[in-house]
Amino acid sequence: MLTAGNVRARRASGPRAQNSAKTQLTLLCSWAVELMLAHLDRAATHLGAARARAALRARGDGGGETDASTAEVVSAHELHASAARELSAFLTEHLPSLDVATTQELLATHGALEHLAHFASLTGDHDWRIQNLLHAGDVRGALGALAQLRAAAHAPLHYRHAHALLRAAPDETVQLWTGVDLSLIHI
Repeated sequence: MLTAGNVRARRASGPRAQNSAKTQLTLLCSWAVELMLAHLDRAATHLGAARARAALRARGDGGGETDASTAEVVSAHELHASAARELSAFLTEHLPSLDVATTQELLATHGALEHLAHFASLTGDHDWRIQNLLHAGDVRGALGALAQLRAAAHAPLHYRHAHALLRAAPDETVQLWTGVDLSLIHI
C-alpha cells in the first residue's frame, strides 16, 4: 500500500532503488506479455480445432448439429478476439514500461505479426512496419503508412522502399510522391 511514509522512504532510497523498481516493472510487463501471448496461442489453437470440427460436421463425417458447430466457432472466435484486444491494449497502456527489443522478440517468436505491427506503430518503427506490409503483399497498406508520415521528415523511408513500391503499384506510388492522380491524365 502506498502511504506518505512509503513515498518518503522511496525518495530517500535514491536513484538506485528507483532503477531497481523500473527494472522490476519492465520484467513484470515482459512476463505479462509472454502470458498473454500464450493465452492468444491457446485461443488460436482452440479456434482452429473448432473450425476443423465444424468442417467435419458440415461434410457429415463428424455427426452432430451444424448449429452447435457454428456456436462453437463463434465462441472460439470471440475468445481469440478478446485475447488479441487484451494484448493490444496492454502493449499500448504499458509501452513506457516495456523493453522494445525484448517485446519485439516475444511477439516475433509467437508469430504475432499483427501485434508486432501494432507495437512498431507505437514505438515509431515505421521502417519495420512498411517492410512487413510489403513482405505480406499489402502494397496499399504500405503506401497508406507512408502517406501518414510527413515526406520531408521520412524521405529515407520513401527511398528505401521505392523500388518495391514502384514495381508493385507504380501509379499509386507516384501519386503519393507527387500528389497528382495519374488516372486523371490521358495520353
